[in-house]
Amino acid sequence: MTGGRDSGAAHRRVWTVRERAWLAMAALVPGVLVTSALVDPALPARIALAFPAALLAGLAAARARGGAAVDPSSLLVAALVALVLPTGSPWWSAPAAAVIAVGVGRGLWTSPSAAPIHPAMLGVALVMLTLPPPAEAPLAGPWPGLAWIAGGIALAALRVVRWPAPLAMLGAVFLGLAATAPDPGDAARAALADGRVALVAFFVAGAPASGALSTVGRWIAGAGIGLAAVLVDPERLEDALPYAVLLVNALAPLVDRGVDAVRAPRSP
Repeated sequence: MTGGRDSGAAHRRVWTVRERAWLAMAALVPGVLVTSALVDPALPARIALAFPAALLAGLAAARARGGAAVDPSSLLVAALVALVLPTGSPWWSAPAAAVIAVGVGRGLWTSPSAAPIHPAMLGVALVMLTLPPPAEAPLAGPWPGLAWIAGGIALAALRVVRWPAPLAMLGAVFLGLAATAPDPGDAARAALADGRVALVAFFVAGAPASGALSTVGRWIAGAGIGLAAVLVDPERLEDALPYAVLLVNALAPLVDRGVDAVRAPRSP
């Protein structure tokens, strides 16, 4: 007779890639609404421009692989591209980053879920190299960050994302700011007000693809993203997040190998 915990695990819902994408899109809605109202009124327009660009790039990539179907999670990638780009980015930046993310970041692999790096962060990182330094975004209190956290908690409760990477990343960011920022309190409040730190923690670092596989590896990877962003620029760490994610994506296989090596039984 199995125990209650085993029975619960056996009946736990396993989401498909398509279902995960739609649930994540729904969880983005509170953050989009709050950020659009308080910080970035142009955000809905950037998302609207990114969607068709991502769909066209996805269709071209699918046909190049010999198919005709477009993975609907391309819309999630497009939304993340528009959301992570700095406030005030030019109109063309979102569709350009979406094309790179879906056409290159995902299109070069036999399966979109097999990409070893987060495609949205690749698109954002490359486009940001062409942009002038972003202007200071207006601060709107903690509400944008709390809205993204609320959506992320919903995804974690549904087991669409897992807790270790988001918690580790947020903890590393705030501990790093406490150690490096001239005024840690102001820096932490600014990070929460911008919202992109919480967004990346749950919707990027917490995503099951393009990251470490083991639970210990997820803790290490999440902390690595947070610390790398703080070390690059503690005053504008939101703009360093895409590069921090790509760096940790590249190191994730080494992290998993290291975890496996430590766990492997020692020969006598």
